[in-house]
Amino acid sequence: MKTSIPRPSLRVGFTLIELLVVIAIIAILVALLMPAVQQVREAARKAQCHDHMHNLAIAVHSYEGTFGQMPLAALNKHNWRVAVFPFIEQKPLYDKLDFVGTSDFAGNTTDANTPLLRSFAVPVFVCPSSPLESNPNAGGWNPNRYQAPHYAAIGGARHTGSGNCNSFYGVLCDNGPMEINRTHRFAEVTDGLSNVMLLGERSDTVRWTGASSWEFTNGKTQGVASFRGGWHGPGNTSPYNTQYSAGISGIATVIAPPNAPCGSFFECGVVYASATHLASAHPGGINVAMGDAVVKFVSENIDFTTFKYSAMRADGNPANL
Repeated sequence: MKTSIPRPSLRVGFTLIELLVVIAIIAILVALLMPAVQQVREAARKAQCHDHMHNLAIAVHSYEGTFGQMPLAALNKHNWRVAVFPFIEQKPLYDKLDFVGTSDFAGNTTDANTPLLRSFAVPVFVCPSSPLESNPNAGGWNPNRYQAPHYAAIGGARHTGSGNCNSFYGVLCDNGPMEINRTHRFAEVTDGLSNVMLLGERSDTVRWTGASSWEFTNGKTQGVASFRGGWHGPGNTSPYNTQYSAGISGIATVIAPPNAPCGSFFECGVVYASATHLASAHPGGINVAMGDAVVKFVSENIDFTTFKYSAMRADGNPANL
């Protein structure tokens, strides 16, 4: 008589403990992978920011080549960003704007330019890493939601012993490559175009603690640069010493190292006190475009004196960033 051998029963599925172990392993792998994914994403965003600044620097070069001078940091109620529209594929818009009438470029004014600029955004002025709204409504002072670009022209540096500076709702100096209502040619940048910053990031205000409440809307930081939108300038007024806010003229002045917090270099909790400060959301530093259109990443740990020298066009101290 044959004896049948019992076959082991086939088990289908996992036990609860096995399932929990698998889930735990997957969670650990995801946790290990996420920082790497975030780093890759930020690297891509920083690279895109780099390209935007390079394109803007090339636009300034094209303007200088066409008109024999760099664009004024601010003139005729607008600033340099509007001046380079024809060189960043925005000439059709530029040709429609009213420069000679009563219209201005302030986001709290409704005039002939308003239908053209309301909620309009130029992608090349946006840093994808920035937490700032590109078209904010800053406490009612920009109800037309004019764009607040994340890049500013370099107007110089204060506390250098070279040139003159004036503080009025921000800091204005006359020792940088681009000023309010005063033109310069590249030939006047005698410290060398490769040694002088032309544009810098003003794309993050997270570190500027104690700022006024109107800098924040819907939980998103707007920043003082968006006060009346980013196209606005002071009009046909005197140069750097005009009593007009530097924070809404498209200009940045080196008043602190990159990404520096308030307190040490500028006052906390004062509107426009940090309006001209260079800061970004990139870990460890900011992108800057040099006068030769080369874009560099500047560490927030850079020697402050070197950083100030790099913001001045002809102080006799060439700085290699």
